[in-house]
Amino acid sequence: MAGAQDYQTEMPPSPTGAQDAATDQPMSYEQMLQLINPPSPGAGVAPPSEIERSALARVLDDHEIAAVWHAAQRQGRAHGTLVQFLMLTALRRNEAAELRRSEVVEGVIRLPPERMKTSVAFTLPLSVAAAGLLASCPRGVVLRRTAQR
Repeated sequence: MAGAQDYQTEMPPSPTGAQDAATDQPMSYEQMLQLINPPSPGAGVAPPSEIERSALARVLDDHEIAAVWHAAQRQGRAHGTLVQFLMLTALRRNEAAELRRSEVVEGVIRLPPERMKTSVAFTLPLSVAAAGLLASCPRGVVLRRTAQR
């Protein structure tokens, strides 16, 4: 009968063929699990504090929303109109600021994948209020030209 050391050298390759490159030995079950399911990159990150958590969960109340709306209205065209449009559509800033009239057809915004952060085409029917804001903008690029810094 072979000794333990002889058994290790006579062992056939692992069923998956996975070998540890450093030792040229078959990988252990734990090593294979790490390859298949690597540790999370956030494993060492501390959870948010109570203050951070409450700040992330905060939303504007109705009075604050009205205050922002009226402040944007007082500011007027371009920045004010952009803020109001963002409030009505929940688009990302650049998606709204770079909106072109050709992307608005029959009251529906259709953004191609290359314009979206998610790289997925996006369709958004406009509310009457959002369509009215766009109609009030000058011809050409809808919100971008005057919304840049």
